[in-house]
Amino acid sequence: AELGIDSKYFNLHITIDNIDNGHAYKAIKVIEDIYNKYRDKELFLTKLKRGFALNNHGVSSSNIIKNLNTEDFVHRIFKRKALVGQLIHNETRQFGCKTINQWLSNPDDIAGLITHLTEHKWIKFNTDPEQSVFWRMINEENGKMFGVFNPVERQIIHDWIAGSDHSSSFLAYSRELKNSQRIQDYLFSYISDGELDVLQERVQQSSDLAI
Repeated sequence: AELGIDSKYFNLHITIDNIDNGHAYKAIKVIEDIYNKYRDKELFLTKLKRGFALNNHGVSSSNIIKNLNTEDFVHRIFKRKALVGQLIHNETRQFGCKTINQWLSNPDDIAGLITHLTEHKWIKFNTDPEQSVFWRMINEENGKMFGVFNPVERQIIHDWIAGSDHSSSFLAYSRELKNSQRIQDYLFSYISDGELDVLQERVQQSSDLAI
């Protein structure tokens, strides 16, 4: 439900991926056909094992489910926005003990900024987001921060503030998203941040990924 995928999708794949005549069977047949045509059988099997090992080091479905945490996504969104945001806010007004630019200049301070917003009722959790000043600032056309967050980012922030009782089962911005990045791709981009670097590091450190 979090990714907007119909549960029937998974039930369907249980049947069409079967090993008797489904995708699993076709995959085995492809391997057999290539193996039979490959001159160096040992080299082929080595490459096959390495490919399998690399696949296991990627972002698995269990990792995706494990990382579906809206609060974590919001922190990542804030940290991305802070790269530019730390340079453009008014320096004369302090928010708590710091200016907004100071809050945003250190990624470790993002959690503190969110706590400050919550304690001062700019964000009211487990209620209709429209009751939160911060939400109105980023969502309403006349809000001071309207346009800073794209439709998918606003959807994530919306559900984070709303909690389970007020979050939306379907995208509130589906019309806008038709011409924007799909939410599945967007969420995956956050989940997979740094994944390629980690994989490349493992490749460099290992002489044989198949082991």
